[in-house]
Amino acid sequence: MKKVLEVAAEPFSLRRKFWQENLSPAEQVEWAEYTGDQEKLKKEWKEVFKKAHGCLFSESYAAFLPGILSSLPRRILEVHKVDTIMTDHRGNWWPFCLQRDALHELVTHRVPNLDTHARAYVTGSGPEMRVALALVVQLGFRTVYIVMEDPVHQEALAEELQRLYFDIQIRLTRNSDLTLQKNNGSILINTFRLDEKPEYIYDLSYLNFILVGGVVVDTSTFPLKNQLLAEAAHVSLQVIHGAEISGLADWLFLHKLNGQVSINKTEYCKRWVAFLQQLENQKNPVESPVTK
Repeated sequence: MKKVLEVAAEPFSLRRKFWQENLSPAEQVEWAEYTGDQEKLKKEWKEVFKKAHGCLFSESYAAFLPGILSSLPRRILEVHKVDTIMTDHRGNWWPFCLQRDALHELVTHRVPNLDTHARAYVTGSGPEMRVALALVVQLGFRTVYIVMEDPVHQEALAEELQRLYFDIQIRLTRNSDLTLQKNNGSILINTFRLDEKPEYIYDLSYLNFILVGGVVVDTSTFPLKNQLLAEAAHVSLQVIHGAEISGLADWLFLHKLNGQVSINKTEYCKRWVAFLQQLENQKNPVESPVTK
């Protein structure tokens, strides 16, 4: 049985319960939790990672890890995020950002003819924004608008990103300026937590800046009822929910861990979203994933 280490991993106990209910006995894993803080992990990470076949990390640890790990590939350096580490039989560790891989697969599958000559819009300023930025560059976009609260004091970030993607036109803009944009974009990837920033919903949901045939992505797994994506679907845009992204990332993790998964990725994501929806429908404030 493979051992999986959760380092403050999200979405908490939900992944464990889902795997127990949906995976075959041969695919079940031995779960362990890392109880140390970031400072402790900084000192002992080499030994910690060797004790498990795979490690899963919460958002805060995913952003923390690139600063302490060595010999990181460009795909990690671009996004400043490590959400998964796998170890081989020799004890070598391999870092991944499976959120990036899942997001790329979902977008290319959902919108195979996406217009990359149009603009791409991504929101936020942290690692998830960097994941979204790396994705749209990988897809072939050459003009990217980064939407944030206050771009005035983000000159250093803009310069850093421009050096990283020197052949890409990167612009910073306020979320309130989205309503002034022309109909010139084909993808919007939102990394803001809209349940924490409901004031942004109006600006993002305007959507007149996204062309017909475009796609709107929200990276948050919760809440499942998403006003931005509901509005995008209403105007016939393609939508990708964060629960789909987290579900596919977990499937990719399982595939790397065991070499195969008894449930195909489409069915896995479908069951995962239904599983989360069932929990949310119970409306139990103690167990609701939204309150955790």
